[in-house]
Formats: sequence, structure tokens, C-alpha cells
Amino acid sequence: SSTSASSGSYPWTVPDTPSTQCKVRISDVTNPTVNSKSAYTFNIVLPKIIVKSPNGGENWYIGKIDTIKWISSYVQNAKIDYTTDNEANWTTIISSTSASSGSYPWTVPDTPSTQCKVRINDISNSSIADTSDNIFTISEQPSISVITPIAGSVCVVGNQQTVKWSTINVVGNVNIKLSTNGGSTFPITLISNTPNDSSEVITVPNDTSATCRILVESYNNTSVFGVSNGNFTIAVPDRKSVV
Repeated sequence: SSTSASSGSYPWTVPDTPSTQCKVRISDVTNPTVNSKSAYTFNIVLPKIIVKSPNGGENWYIGKIDTIKWISSYVQNAKIDYTTDNEANWTTIISSTSASSGSYPWTVPDTPSTQCKVRINDISNSSIADTSDNIFTISEQPSISVITPIAGSVCVVGNQQTVKWSTINVVGNVNIKLSTNGGSTFPITLISNTPNDSSEVITVPNDTSATCRILVESYNNTSVFGVSNGNFTIAVPDRKSVV
């Protein structure tokens, strides 16, 4: 309502009144007929950031590169943080990145948690920000390790042999396959779609070789698998004894 005219300027906190039809008028307090207004209209815009991914329910794996995604308007540079305790504490992923890119490739850190969120804010105005709507999970990548048969062991055709394995984050059943060429291929399916209970007894097939290996793979995702760490032998009874 009144400020020194001689200063020639006034710092104005732009209000939340978005419009493309804005003008400013300056008038003499004692004589309002002495005034001037903007020659042309200007815009008042509403800067915004909206997190799109991860936005809740995802499972991102440690060491894997996943892409943080967002949409923004009228924001030049953004800061990205994440939390592993549902917003109690925050860790910076990157202090400044171009907001217009709408994405950032993130190497998921070794901070396993089921209470994770991502927050993105305008570095020039931290009140312009958005956070994942719901929590997501950071966990170890699914993996399978074959324990037995061990390298150098001998399995006799027709005998019972226990295949053992361990898994991390593997959901659902598994397949067990055999290679007789050192793991180059696994054409022989010993058991398909068996429970992932870390152990299965098989009957040793009549596929004799000194370069055998076992593969255990996820039935639902065959890209997740484990292979014996060395060759073992399948032999007929009169050739070798069981080790």
C-alpha cells in the first residue's frame, strides 16, 4: 500500500495466482491519478515436480541401475534424495540435475529396506517438491547358488543323488537341468517346476560324462539361475565308485 518511490524497485514474493493476463500498476499514494501500468501482460506460472517412479510398490535391486522418473514445469534444476525409513531421514542421491530431463539413472545402493521413498525438489525453492506416493523396496538381486553335487564328485548311474541349492529373493518353483559338456549347454531337464525348498533327490541318469554340471533356475524367470562351481562325473557302476 505504500513504499518509497525513489527506490525504483520492490522485492515481490510472487503469489499463487497463475495467469497469462497479469499486469502491474504503480500509483502515487497521495494522487492515484499519477500512475503507470505494465505495457503488456505477463505470466504468473506454477512450478511443479511430480515423482512418477519409484512411486510405491516397486522392488529395486542393489547394484542394478534403475531410472528415477518425474515430470516438471518451470523448474530448472532439481535435487534428488531418498529415504529408507519412510521419511524419517533423507540421503542425497544427486545435489543438482536438469529437471527438464525428467529422469535420472540411479545405481541402487546397498541399503536394503522395505520403507523407501524418493523425493525431488527445485534447488532454488525447496518448497517446490514431490515425494513417492508410497513406499518401495530395496533388496538384494535374486540369485541361486548350487551347493551339490560338488566339483570332483562321482555320481553313479541309477543311484539317488541329492541336489542342494540356496536362493536369495527367488519366488516360486525351480527347474533342475544337467549339462554333460562343462556347462556349455543344459539340454537335459532332470526335474521341472519343483518346490524351491533348497533340496531335491534325483535318480542319476544314464548320461555318462566327466564334465557334468547342474543348473538350478527359477521356473518363473529363467534368467535367474545358478550353476555348479565345477565339473563332476556321472559313471556306470562298474567304472567308478561313489565319492
